[in-house]
Amino acid sequence: MAGTSIDEYVGLLVSFQTIHGTYVSATPGGEGARLIQSVVNDVWEKFLIEDSGDGTYSIKSNAHGTYIRAYEGGGGSRVDMQTQVGPWEKFTLEQLPGCWAMKTAHSTYLRAEAGGAGAQMDQQTQVGPWEEFVINVESAVDQLINLTYDVDHANVVSTTPKALASQSQENNSDLEQSMSINIKTTYARKFTWTLKAGLKVGLKAGAKVTTVAGLPSIIDGKVQVSTEFATGVSTEFDWGKELWEVITFSASLPVKVPPKTMLKARVSFFESVMDVPWQATVTFVGTSTTKIISGDWKGSTVYDVTYVIDPPVGLA
Repeated sequence: MAGTSIDEYVGLLVSFQTIHGTYVSATPGGEGARLIQSVVNDVWEKFLIEDSGDGTYSIKSNAHGTYIRAYEGGGGSRVDMQTQVGPWEKFTLEQLPGCWAMKTAHSTYLRAEAGGAGAQMDQQTQVGPWEEFVINVESAVDQLINLTYDVDHANVVSTTPKALASQSQENNSDLEQSMSINIKTTYARKFTWTLKAGLKVGLKAGAKVTTVAGLPSIIDGKVQVSTEFATGVSTEFDWGKELWEVITFSASLPVKVPPKTMLKARVSFFESVMDVPWQATVTFVGTSTTKIISGDWKGSTVYDVTYVIDPPVGLA
Protein backbone atom coordinates (compact mmCIF):
# COMPACT_ATOMS: atom_id res chain seq x y z
CA MET A 1 0.00 0.00 0.00
CA ALA A 2 1.62 3.25 -1.08
CA GLY A 3 1.79 6.26 1.16
CA THR A 4 0.46 9.59 -0.11
CA SER A 5 3.90 11.22 -0.06
CA ILE A 6 7.42 9.85 -0.10
CA ASP A 7 8.14 12.05 2.92
CA GLU A 8 5.98 9.67 4.96
CA TYR A 9 8.76 7.10 4.60
CA VAL A 10 11.72 9.34 5.45
CA GLY A 11 13.48 8.20 8.62
CA LEU A 12 11.85 4.77 8.63
CA LEU A 13 13.22 1.35 7.76
CA VAL A 14 11.70 0.21 4.47
CA SER A 15 12.04 -2.61 1.97
CA PHE A 16 11.55 -2.44 -1.80
CA GLN A 17 9.51 -5.28 -3.25
CA THR A 18 9.63 -5.95 -6.99
CA ILE A 19 7.02 -7.18 -9.45
CA HIS A 20 8.73 -10.58 -9.24
CA GLY A 21 8.05 -10.89 -5.49
CA THR A 22 11.73 -10.39 -4.68
CA TYR A 23 13.34 -7.68 -2.55
CA VAL A 24 16.10 -5.23 -3.41
CA SER A 25 19.20 -6.37 -1.50
CA ALA A 26 22.44 -4.50 -0.73
CA THR A 27 25.45 -6.78 -0.39
CA PRO A 28 28.39 -5.90 1.93
CA GLY A 29 31.70 -4.63 0.62
CA GLY A 30 31.67 -0.84 0.67
CA GLU A 31 32.07 1.13 -2.55
CA GLY A 32 31.16 -0.93 -5.59
CA ALA A 33 29.30 -3.63 -3.64
CA ARG A 34 26.55 -5.29 -5.63
CA LEU A 35 22.87 -4.38 -5.52
CA ILE A 36 20.86 -7.51 -6.29
CA GLN A 37 17.55 -9.17 -5.45
CA SER A 38 16.66 -11.59 -2.69
CA VAL A 39 13.74 -13.94 -2.22
CA VAL A 40 13.76 -13.26 1.54
CA ASN A 41 13.27 -9.99 3.40
CA ASP A 42 16.09 -9.84 5.95
CA VAL A 43 18.69 -7.34 7.19
CA TRP A 44 20.33 -6.74 3.78
CA GLU A 45 16.93 -5.83 2.38
CA LYS A 46 16.30 -2.94 4.80
CA PHE A 47 16.92 0.64 3.68
CA LEU A 48 16.51 4.19 4.96
CA ILE A 49 15.16 6.88 2.63
CA GLU A 50 17.00 10.15 3.33
CA ASP A 51 15.80 13.57 2.17
CA SER A 52 18.51 15.42 0.22
CA GLY A 53 16.70 18.74 0.63
CA ASP A 54 16.49 19.44 -3.10
CA GLY A 55 13.50 17.32 -4.08
CA THR A 56 15.59 14.17 -4.36
CA TYR A 57 16.27 11.32 -1.94
CA SER A 58 19.14 8.95 -1.24
CA ILE A 59 18.57 5.30 -0.37
CA LYS A 60 20.85 4.02 2.38
CA SER A 61 21.52 0.39 3.25
CA ASN A 62 20.67 0.05 6.94
CA ALA A 63 22.98 -2.94 7.32
CA HIS A 64 26.07 -1.54 5.60
CA GLY A 65 25.69 2.27 5.65
CA THR A 66 26.20 2.50 1.87
CA TYR A 67 23.98 4.19 -0.73
CA ILE A 68 22.44 2.97 -3.97
CA ARG A 69 24.35 4.42 -6.93
CA ALA A 70 23.20 4.65 -10.57
CA TYR A 71 25.88 4.99 -13.28
CA GLU A 72 25.29 7.03 -16.42
CA GLY A 73 24.85 5.28 -19.74
CA GLY A 74 21.14 4.78 -20.46
CA GLY A 75 19.23 1.51 -20.49
CA GLY A 76 21.10 -1.41 -18.94
CA SER A 77 23.54 0.82 -17.06
CA ARG A 78 25.10 -0.41 -13.86
CA VAL A 79 23.70 0.01 -10.35
CA ASP A 80 25.76 -0.67 -7.21
CA MET A 81 26.61 0.81 -3.78
CA GLN A 82 28.63 3.88 -2.77
CA THR A 83 29.89 5.05 0.62
CA GLN A 84 28.78 8.67 0.26
CA VAL A 85 26.07 10.72 -1.42
CA GLY A 86 26.75 12.54 -4.67
CA PRO A 87 24.57 13.24 -7.73
CA TRP A 88 24.55 9.56 -8.76
CA GLU A 89 23.19 8.56 -5.34
CA LYS A 90 20.14 10.86 -5.55
CA PHE A 91 16.75 9.73 -6.84
CA THR A 92 13.37 11.23 -7.56
CA LEU A 93 10.68 8.88 -6.32
CA GLU A 94 7.64 9.01 -8.58
CA GLN A 95 4.34 7.76 -7.23
CA LEU A 96 2.36 5.27 -9.29
CA PRO A 97 -0.88 3.45 -8.39
CA GLY A 98 0.10 1.33 -5.38
CA CYS A 99 3.85 1.59 -5.98
CA TRP A 100 6.82 3.84 -6.77
CA ALA A 101 9.41 4.32 -9.52
CA MET A 102 12.96 5.47 -8.69
CA LYS A 103 14.26 7.98 -11.23
CA THR A 104 18.01 8.57 -11.37
CA ALA A 105 20.04 11.73 -12.03
CA HIS A 106 20.38 10.47 -15.62
CA SER A 107 16.56 10.35 -16.13
CA THR A 108 16.63 6.54 -16.16
CA TYR A 109 14.78 4.29 -13.72
CA LEU A 110 15.98 1.50 -11.45
CA ARG A 111 14.98 -1.85 -12.91
CA ALA A 112 14.64 -5.29 -11.30
CA GLU A 113 15.44 -8.03 -13.81
CA ALA A 114 13.64 -11.37 -13.59
CA GLY A 115 15.54 -14.33 -12.18
CA GLY A 116 14.83 -14.81 -8.47
CA ALA A 117 17.59 -14.79 -5.86
CA GLY A 118 20.67 -12.90 -7.06
CA ALA A 119 18.88 -11.39 -10.08
CA GLN A 120 20.41 -8.21 -11.42
CA MET A 121 19.43 -4.61 -10.71
CA ASP A 122 20.14 -2.11 -13.48
CA GLN A 123 18.48 0.82 -15.27
CA GLN A 124 15.83 1.41 -17.91
CA THR A 125 14.83 4.52 -19.85
CA GLN A 126 11.10 4.20 -19.17
CA VAL A 127 8.75 2.83 -16.54
CA GLY A 128 7.21 -0.60 -16.94
CA PRO A 129 6.39 -3.39 -14.47
CA TRP A 130 10.09 -4.13 -13.81
CA GLU A 131 10.61 -0.49 -12.76
CA GLU A 132 7.78 -0.52 -10.21
CA PHE A 133 8.50 -1.09 -6.52
CA VAL A 134 6.23 -1.45 -3.51
CA ILE A 135 7.69 0.31 -0.47
CA ASN A 136 6.97 -1.63 2.71
CA VAL A 137 7.45 0.03 6.10
CA GLU A 138 9.62 -2.28 8.21
CA SER A 139 9.84 -0.04 11.29
CA ALA A 140 7.33 -1.30 13.86
CA VAL A 141 5.06 1.11 15.71
CA ASP A 142 5.91 1.26 19.40
CA GLN A 143 3.26 3.68 20.66
CA LEU A 144 0.40 5.89 19.57
CA ILE A 145 0.50 9.19 21.44
CA ASN A 146 -1.71 12.27 21.36
CA LEU A 147 -4.59 10.25 19.98
CA THR A 148 -7.52 12.53 19.08
CA TYR A 149 -10.97 11.83 17.66
CA ASP A 150 -12.78 13.93 15.05
CA VAL A 151 -16.19 13.74 16.71
CA ASP A 152 -17.61 16.36 14.33
CA HIS A 153 -17.39 13.78 11.53
CA ALA A 154 -18.60 10.77 13.52
CA ASN A 155 -21.13 8.48 11.86
CA VAL A 156 -23.68 6.78 14.12
CA VAL A 157 -24.44 3.53 12.28
CA SER A 158 -27.21 2.18 14.53
CA THR A 159 -28.97 2.76 17.85
CA THR A 160 -30.75 0.00 19.79
CA PRO A 161 -32.54 -0.01 23.17
CA LYS A 162 -31.08 -2.57 25.56
CA ALA A 163 -31.95 -4.06 28.95
CA LEU A 164 -29.67 -6.16 31.12
CA ALA A 165 -30.34 -8.80 33.76
CA SER A 166 -32.67 -7.75 36.55
CA GLN A 167 -32.80 -8.19 40.34
CA SER A 168 -35.89 -8.50 42.51
CA GLN A 169 -37.21 -8.30 46.07
CA GLU A 170 -40.18 -10.26 47.46
CA ASN A 171 -42.48 -9.26 50.31
CA ASN A 172 -44.24 -12.31 51.72
CA SER A 173 -45.69 -10.41 54.66
CA ASP A 174 -49.10 -8.84 55.05
CA LEU A 175 -47.61 -5.34 55.38
CA GLU A 176 -45.78 -3.02 52.98
CA GLN A 177 -42.03 -3.31 53.47
CA SER A 178 -39.20 -0.82 52.83
CA MET A 179 -36.40 -2.69 51.08
CA SER A 180 -33.45 -2.18 48.76
CA ILE A 181 -32.86 -3.83 45.40
CA ASN A 182 -29.12 -4.17 44.90
CA ILE A 183 -28.44 -4.41 41.20
CA LYS A 184 -25.04 -5.03 39.65
CA THR A 185 -24.27 -6.18 36.13
CA THR A 186 -21.69 -5.66 33.38
CA TYR A 187 -21.68 -4.76 29.70
CA ALA A 188 -18.82 -5.46 27.29
CA ARG A 189 -18.20 -2.53 25.00
CA LYS A 190 -16.46 -3.61 21.76
CA PHE A 191 -14.26 -1.44 19.56
CA THR A 192 -11.44 -1.51 17.01
CA TRP A 193 -8.92 0.91 15.54
CA THR A 194 -8.51 0.61 11.77
CA LEU A 195 -5.80 2.25 9.67
CA LYS A 196 -6.79 4.32 6.65
CA ALA A 197 -5.24 3.92 3.21
CA GLY A 198 -1.87 5.62 3.12
CA LEU A 199 1.24 4.78 5.10
CA LYS A 200 0.93 1.14 6.12
CA VAL A 201 2.73 0.56 9.40
CA GLY A 202 3.19 -2.60 11.38
CA LEU A 203 3.04 -2.99 15.12
CA LYS A 204 5.45 -4.20 17.75
CA ALA A 205 3.96 -7.02 19.82
CA GLY A 206 2.22 -5.48 22.80
CA ALA A 207 2.23 -1.96 21.33
CA LYS A 208 0.29 0.53 23.43
CA VAL A 209 -2.02 3.45 22.96
CA THR A 210 -0.98 6.03 25.54
CA THR A 211 -2.27 9.43 26.66
CA VAL A 212 -5.82 8.49 25.79
CA ALA A 213 -8.29 11.10 27.03
CA GLY A 214 -11.17 8.68 26.65
CA LEU A 215 -13.27 6.86 24.09
CA PRO A 216 -16.04 8.16 21.82
CA SER A 217 -19.40 8.21 23.58
CA ILE A 218 -22.79 9.85 23.19
CA ILE A 219 -23.38 12.62 25.72
CA ASP A 220 -26.43 14.90 25.61
CA GLY A 221 -27.33 13.50 22.21
CA LYS A 222 -23.93 14.25 20.62
CA VAL A 223 -20.81 12.21 19.98
CA GLN A 224 -18.12 13.35 22.41
CA VAL A 225 -14.99 11.89 23.99
CA SER A 226 -15.76 10.70 27.49
CA THR A 227 -13.73 9.22 30.33
CA GLU A 228 -16.85 8.09 32.21
CA PHE A 229 -16.14 4.41 31.65
CA ALA A 230 -12.38 4.68 31.10
CA THR A 231 -10.34 1.84 32.58
CA GLY A 232 -6.92 3.47 32.31
CA VAL A 233 -4.56 5.52 30.18
CA SER A 234 -2.76 2.69 28.39
CA THR A 235 -4.45 0.17 26.14
CA GLU A 236 -2.87 -2.63 24.11
CA PHE A 237 -4.01 -2.48 20.51
CA ASP A 238 -3.71 -3.90 17.03
CA TRP A 239 -5.14 -2.77 13.70
CA GLY A 240 -8.56 -4.35 13.25
CA LYS A 241 -8.29 -6.34 16.50
CA GLU A 242 -11.53 -6.32 18.48
CA LEU A 243 -10.96 -4.94 21.97
CA TRP A 244 -13.28 -5.01 24.96
CA GLU A 245 -13.98 -2.54 27.73
CA VAL A 246 -16.11 -3.92 30.56
CA ILE A 247 -18.56 -1.40 31.99
CA THR A 248 -20.07 -2.13 35.41
CA PHE A 249 -23.52 -0.87 36.34
CA SER A 250 -24.39 -0.95 40.04
CA ALA A 251 -26.98 0.71 42.24
CA SER A 252 -28.86 0.23 45.49
CA LEU A 253 -32.47 1.19 44.85
CA PRO A 254 -34.72 1.91 47.87
CA VAL A 255 -38.24 0.56 47.22
CA LYS A 256 -41.50 0.04 49.08
CA VAL A 257 -42.78 -3.44 48.28
CA PRO A 258 -46.54 -3.96 48.72
CA PRO A 259 -47.64 -7.02 50.72
CA LYS A 260 -47.55 -10.40 48.95
CA THR A 261 -45.81 -8.94 45.87
CA MET A 262 -42.45 -8.86 44.12
CA LEU A 263 -40.69 -5.82 42.66
CA LYS A 264 -38.15 -6.24 39.88
CA ALA A 265 -35.51 -3.69 38.80
CA ARG A 266 -33.44 -3.71 35.62
CA VAL A 267 -30.81 -1.63 33.84
CA SER A 268 -32.07 0.07 30.69
CA PHE A 269 -29.96 2.01 28.18
CA PHE A 270 -29.37 2.74 24.51
CA GLU A 271 -26.49 1.17 22.60
CA SER A 272 -25.10 2.99 19.55
CA VAL A 273 -22.57 1.65 17.07
CA MET A 274 -20.49 4.33 15.37
CA ASP A 275 -17.45 5.14 13.24
CA VAL A 276 -15.26 8.03 14.39
CA PRO A 277 -12.16 9.29 12.51
CA TRP A 278 -8.98 9.47 14.59
CA GLN A 279 -5.47 10.85 14.25
CA ALA A 280 -2.35 10.16 16.29
CA THR A 281 1.38 10.63 16.46
CA VAL A 282 3.23 7.32 16.27
CA THR A 283 6.67 6.45 17.58
CA PHE A 284 8.71 3.60 16.13
CA VAL A 285 10.96 0.96 17.64
CA GLY A 286 14.65 1.88 17.45
CA THR A 287 14.26 5.41 16.04
CA SER A 288 13.33 8.90 17.21
CA THR A 289 11.25 9.43 14.06
CA THR A 290 7.58 10.23 14.58
CA LYS A 291 4.78 10.25 12.02
CA ILE A 292 1.15 11.30 11.90
CA ILE A 293 -1.28 8.54 10.94
CA SER A 294 -5.06 8.34 10.91
CA GLY A 295 -7.91 5.89 10.66
CA ASP A 296 -11.34 5.07 12.03
CA TRP A 297 -12.44 4.01 15.49
CA LYS A 298 -15.33 1.57 15.14
CA GLY A 299 -17.22 0.61 18.26
CA SER A 300 -20.22 0.73 20.52
CA THR A 301 -21.21 3.06 23.32
CA VAL A 302 -24.00 3.22 25.87
CA TYR A 303 -25.95 6.22 27.09
CA ASP A 304 -29.16 7.27 28.85
CA VAL A 305 -28.58 4.61 31.49
CA THR A 306 -31.56 4.26 33.83
CA TYR A 307 -32.61 1.82 36.53
CA VAL A 308 -36.22 0.84 35.88
CA ILE A 309 -38.50 -0.58 38.58
CA ASP A 310 -41.31 -2.63 37.08
CA PRO A 311 -44.87 -2.65 38.53
CA PRO A 312 -45.35 -5.07 41.46
CA VAL A 313 -46.28 -8.64 40.62
CA GLY A 314 -48.43 -10.69 43.00
CA LEU A 315 -46.86 -13.74 44.58
CA ALA A 316 -48.53 -17.04 43.83
